[in-house]
Amino acid sequence: MTRLYRFALATVLATLALIAIGSLARLHLAGSGCGNDWPRCNGSWLPALGWEPPVEYAHRVVAVAVIVCAATTALTAFKTPGVSPKGRLFAAAGLGAILVQSLVGGFAARWGAPAGIAILHLASAMLFLGFALLTLAAVAAARGTPRWLADLGRTAGTSVDRPFAIVAASGAAIARILLIFDASTSATGALACATWPLCAGGADGADAPAVIHLGKLEYNKK
Repeated sequence: MTRLYRFALATVLATLALIAIGSLARLHLAGSGCGNDWPRCNGSWLPALGWEPPVEYAHRVVAVAVIVCAATTALTAFKTPGVSPKGRLFAAAGLGAILVQSLVGGFAARWGAPAGIAILHLASAMLFLGFALLTLAAVAAARGTPRWLADLGRTAGTSVDRPFAIVAASGAAIARILLIFDASTSATGALACATWPLCAGGADGADAPAVIHLGKLEYNKK
């Protein structure tokens, strides 16, 4: 069980590193450092010297490491006695999510990251991170340590605060929707609303950019 916990923890940490490198590549325009080439970088298996190619290639290398960690965690979860069915389900679902996310990332590199692909790439990445965290909590619960994480992974009893659970779940759902709006705004360049709370001085949201950006502003107001 300790080995499985370490694999699950490594998956989460590697995923956080992948998100950090991906954000760095996005912010510093290194996301196209390898051109429309995948899995190679500008026709080579080694990136050229400079800034953009190494950052983009590092993102791909860490992505492979995350896939390996997720696959190892899922396989170990099914082989380790005492793991709950939900823990195994989370591990398998996480592996499926990261495989889909990697495939979408390959399409994004090949096709120049069109808006729809970029949004799907982010959505699947956040879904995988959720499954990875759930897997870690479930494994900690089966292992019994660390205590604070094991308590999160245990099945809630009858004393659970249902109103709080509903509010928390609703907040998580709204945050995810807001994340998708943010990705849509960034990927499509939908900066149509120059004023607030009105959109572009009173635009009625008839075009797609205004709908996307106005929807993001409305969620931010909440």
